Amino acid sequence: MLLITGLKGKPVGKIASLLREESSTVADSLDVGSASVLAGIINKTSSAGGGLELLTTIRAGNLDDTFLNTFSSMLSGEKPSNDHMKAGNAMFSFLFGSKQDQLSKVITAATGLAKTSEPLLIRV
Repeated sequence: MLLITGLKGKPVGKIASLLREESSTVADSLDVGSASVLAGIINKTSSAGGGLELLTTIRAGNLDDTFLNTFSSMLSGEKPSNDHMKAGNAMFSFLFGSKQDQLSKVITAATGLAKTSEPLLIRV
């Protein structure tokens, strides 16, 4: 949640501009999405071996401290790289499996975020 807190204000405006969405919609989507991701992490790590599996997925996707540097580049207007999108999709798939589409529908319905913006915002 620290990351989400750090995104409030000016960064949310930049994200909204890149997605051509309202800042309030992006802020709401970040809140709903981050709560969903946290729930997915808790769910995965509550099973035997889930913590190790999560760590393996994080390492395989290079979702370490370099992720924050890449993320700040995206806030500067650069598009996410294919590697970054693949890593985000892999993590999203790992956390939610067959429930990915339902979660996407919940996020877009709850916040008004366009369906085309959701993959970029949540998976990245």
